[in-house]
Amino acid sequence: MIKMTGNEENLFQQFAHTDWLIRKFHQSKRKLDNPTGTPYFGQGRLLAILHELKQISQKDLLKLMNMRQQSLGELLAKLEKAEYIVRTPAKDRRIMNIAITEKGMKVAPQELNPDEVFGCLNKDEQQILSDYLLRISDFLRGKLGEEADDFSVNERIRRHFNSTSQCGN
Repeated sequence: MIKMTGNEENLFQQFAHTDWLIRKFHQSKRKLDNPTGTPYFGQGRLLAILHELKQISQKDLLKLMNMRQQSLGELLAKLEKAEYIVRTPAKDRRIMNIAITEKGMKVAPQELNPDEVFGCLNKDEQQILSDYLLRISDFLRGKLGEEADDFSVNERIRRHFNSTSQCGN
């Protein structure tokens, strides 16, 4: 086991605490602004994906959401009951397409304005922080290889759909 110095341990604690505060802030803001939560988890994530794509096959959505078929089915049932999505069979009746409704578009969570969290830093400080975070992320991705998880919904969508030509039609 590696022994950490006081500064290293403090750095981990500061980073973890800041991450927790950002998540808490994000959650509290979403509770006030949006009944579906954040664009990173559950209903909010699904609606954020559909907000971007408008329509997707259930099979492709399952890959993007990285969850069990039954869990996705339950999530879709809740969103359909709330009239945020509609499910329609594709030409190939074995494929079900999921589309966002106007009501769903209105409640789909959006990204936070970065100034709400990083407004205490000037533009130069924000760039320096960004450079440090990218360096740390690249370092950890190199260590994790394919295990590295990408939390960016939009990047994951682009990557997935650049490799496939259709959404189940």
